[in-house]
Amino acid sequence: MAYVNNNNNNKGQRINEMIRVREVRLIDDEGNQLGIVATPEALRMAQDKDLDLVEVSPNANPPVCKILDYGKYRFEQEKKLRDAKKNQKVLKLEGNPHAAKNRLRRSGY
Repeated sequence: MAYVNNNNNNKGQRINEMIRVREVRLIDDEGNQLGIVATPEALRMAQDKDLDLVEVSPNANPPVCKILDYGKYRFEQEKKLRDAKKNQKVLKLEGNPHAAKNRLRRSGY
């Protein structure tokens, strides 16, 4: 179970006791929807499995929470970001602006 301090390392996601709403739409660790559950009950279910209650969609009504391993979840999210940055296409333009504009037009951009 992750115990996260409040110094912005959780990127705005609320986990465990930080979730302050009355009830949440709960998805368990196997991906099954358990419906709308009281937050203390959802937190107890997560603690029983030694996992975390993570708010994945705070703007929904009620908010959607998942029972999962928060450390593993953060690692997977950061890995997706690293892969996305690695696969970005960088376009280098050299020379005068008119020639660069023509090069762009010919390359399909």
